[in-house]
Amino acid sequence: MKKLSLVLVVLALAAGVTFAQTNNIGLVTQSDLSQTATIDQQGTLNKSVVNQSNEANTADIKQTNSKAGYMTDSEVSQSGKRNLATIVQVSGNTVPNDVNLIGTLKAFVIQSGNDNEALQHQGPSNQQGRSYAEIIQGGNDNYASQNQLRYGNDARINQAGSNNTAMQAQDALILPDEEGSANAAVINQSGNWNESTQTQDGWANTVTADQSGSNNKSTQYQKDYSWKSIASVNQSGNWNTAAQTQLGYLNKASIEQQSDGNTAIQDQTGSATRRPGANYDPYNEAEIFQLGGAGNIANQSQESLLGGELIVKNMATIWQNGALNEASQTQTGSDNLSTVSQSGTGNIANVTQSMSVVQ
Repeated sequence: MKKLSLVLVVLALAAGVTFAQTNNIGLVTQSDLSQTATIDQQGTLNKSVVNQSNEANTADIKQTNSKAGYMTDSEVSQSGKRNLATIVQVSGNTVPNDVNLIGTLKAFVIQSGNDNEALQHQGPSNQQGRSYAEIIQGGNDNYASQNQLRYGNDARINQAGSNNTAMQAQDALILPDEEGSANAAVINQSGNWNESTQTQDGWANTVTADQSGSNNKSTQYQKDYSWKSIASVNQSGNWNTAAQTQLGYLNKASIEQQSDGNTAIQDQTGSATRRPGANYDPYNEAEIFQLGGAGNIANQSQESLLGGELIVKNMATIWQNGALNEASQTQTGSDNLSTVSQSGTGNIANVTQSMSVVQ
C-alpha cells in the first residue's frame, strides 16, 4: 500500500501542474521499492513520462517552456536498481518571430541494468530551439552526460556493457552574444571501461565516436568557433587512444584503430576566413588507419594559413599495419599531400611540409 501511495502522490502532483499551467502533462509509473520521481514543469505544452522498475531508481525532471510555439518533451525509462536520470530543459523564447529560437526541445533516456547515470541539460533562455538529446544505456555502472546550448544542436549517446563513460558538450564555452548552433554529436560504445568525450563550440560541426572492446579512450574537441568541420573516431580492440582537435573552418579528420595499444593524434587549424559560396570542401583533411599489430603511434598536424577560393586543401594519410611503428606528418599552408604506409615492426617515418599561397 505504501508503494501505491507514492505513485498516486506523484501523479497527483503532475496533475496539479497540468491544471495550474496550460496543457502540461506529467505521467509516472513506478514499481517495487524506493523509487523517486520528481517533475517540475512551468510554462505551456510540456510533457514528461517516467517509467521506473525494481528498486531505488531516481528521476528528476525540470522543464521551462516560456512563449515557445511547440511542445517541450522528455521521457525517462529505467530498469534494474539505483539508476539515476536527470533532465533539465529551458526554452525561454522572447523573440517569437525568430524561427531559430522557437521549436521543440526533446530529451530521451533509457537505462537498463544497475547503477547507470544519465544527465541531460539543454539550453539557456532565449537561445534554444529545435534541439534533441538521447541517451540509451545497457549493462551496469555506465555514465553519460549531455549539455546542449543554442539552437538546432543534436546529441546522441548509446552505450552497452559496463563502466563506460560518454560526455558531450555543445556551445558550452561560447559567450551569450557569440555564434553557435546546428552541431551534431554521436557516441556509440560497447564493451567495458571505454571513455569518449566530445566538445563542440561553433556552427554546423559534426563529430562521431564508435568504440568497442575495452579501455579505449576518445577525445574530440571542435573549438573556438569551428565551422563546418567533421571529426570521426572508430576504435576496436583494447587500450587504444584517439585525440582530435579542430580549430577554425572546414577541417576533416578520421581515425580508425583495430588492434591493441595504439595511439592516434590529429590537430587541425583551418583558415581564418570562411570560403565564400557553398563550396564546403575541407581546407585540411587527415586520415589515420592503424589496423594490425599493437603499440603503433600516429601524429598529424595541419594548418591552413590563408582563406578564400584560391586555397587548396592539405591532405595527410597514415597507414600502419604491424607493431611499434611511429609516423608523424606536419603540414603548413596549403596544397600539401603526404601518404605514409608502414608494415612490420619498429619503423619510424617523419614528414614535414610547408607551402604558402599568395592571394
